[in-house]
Amino acid sequence: MTTRTMLALVFVLSACDERATTTADAGDDARASSTRGTIAGTITYDGSGAGRLTVGVWPQTPPAGPPSEIFVRDDPTFPIDYELRGLAAGTYYLGVVLDIGANHPTIPGAEDPRSFPTDGIVVEGDTHDVDVELVDPE
Repeated sequence: MTTRTMLALVFVLSACDERATTTADAGDDARASSTRGTIAGTITYDGSGAGRLTVGVWPQTPPAGPPSEIFVRDDPTFPIDYELRGLAAGTYYLGVVLDIGANHPTIPGAEDPRSFPTDGIVVEGDTHDVDVELVDPE
């Protein structure tokens, strides 16, 4: 992933905050049906940093535009479970960023742990468990 793509992704991620509507916080709604799927899992982090955790999924890689679903938590306690529900059938790409100090709202600092697995997740009305381990950058 190029630096330019990463910057664009972080800008999109940071534009979303905990006030954003997410299916993870919205409870059961009309979007959750047998034709909709879920990506869920646990995020682990053994580092000492704290900040804003953002988990998102996009229908393309590299990510562009707003995520299809997003999960945001300020100063989470790890491990933390996440759930992105109501996903239409298709292939999604996961992105996870911990903005240490929540001080880089548009551009991540070199200290920010992140994970962008390159394998797509094929959702077809089912649930996929995708665990992510964040590590401090070297």
